[in-house]
Amino acid sequence: MVTVSTNACIESTARAAFELDYYICVPPEGVASWNKELHAATLANVNHRLGLTPSLDEIVQIWSGKK
Repeated sequence: MVTVSTNACIESTARAAFELDYYICVPPEGVASWNKELHAATLANVNHRLGLTPSLDEIVQIWSGKK
């Protein structure tokens, strides 16, 4: 998932997707927020409860079969 408003749009969508058994992957450099603390808190929530927060480079490596 990538978009702006990490603490609003991303967290809301991630929670809904998690409840529907989707695999959640939020690269930190692909999301943003107007508040750094809320941004960091949402990424921590995703990583702790909902899915993973790999870098874009890690995602590319996995999808290309290099990791």
